[in-house]
Amino acid sequence: LRLGVITPATSPRLAKVLRHFHQHFPGVLLALFELTSAEQLRRLRAGELDLGLLRPPVSFPELEWKFAEQSHQVLATPAGHRLAKKRKLEWKDFDGEGLVMIQPGQQHGFYDAFLSACATAGAKVYPAQYAHDIQIKMWLISAGFGVGPTTAALSEIKRPGLIFRPLPPGLPPVQTLLVWRRQDESPIVRNFLNSFAGPIGLD
Repeated sequence: LRLGVITPATSPRLAKVLRHFHQHFPGVLLALFELTSAEQLRRLRAGELDLGLLRPPVSFPELEWKFAEQSHQVLATPAGHRLAKKRKLEWKDFDGEGLVMIQPGQQHGFYDAFLSACATAGAKVYPAQYAHDIQIKMWLISAGFGVGPTTAALSEIKRPGLIFRPLPPGLPPVQTLLVWRRQDESPIVRNFLNSFAGPIGLD
């Protein structure tokens, strides 16, 4: 079973689902791929993945999806940064800040709400550095290249040199979807989907 995941989805809750699935179907070999949402959608449509855990939107009619989980956004800053020292942030505080962001072709709309809130408050931000994946993004922030919004799930993983602060109100929660091909009648895929529908799933 080929499963694509975005980094924030590799949580203890997902591990619980995988453990449940493995216990009930020990003969199924799981192949997990850490991929961006855009790359997962490409591979799903090409038949190179069976399922994916990714960010919306999913706008292809041949793909089906269900809600998996959601998380609010927080700000990641380098230790000692001026925003790290503020207990309560306002959107105007971001004026002039450089952001560490995922490459534009891989963002899948993640930054849209954050950038819109900054613009509404008159705060001008700019891309200070791009990263190819979440781990590199967090490493660059810890190294002092800038700040950046991320999901609260990632703040649960402690990293040296990183400080997390709540963002001002107004951002919608970030959703994770479980996606598969609509015409896929594989019993293995169906069994995995049922693992998400049970009492330990992400519904």
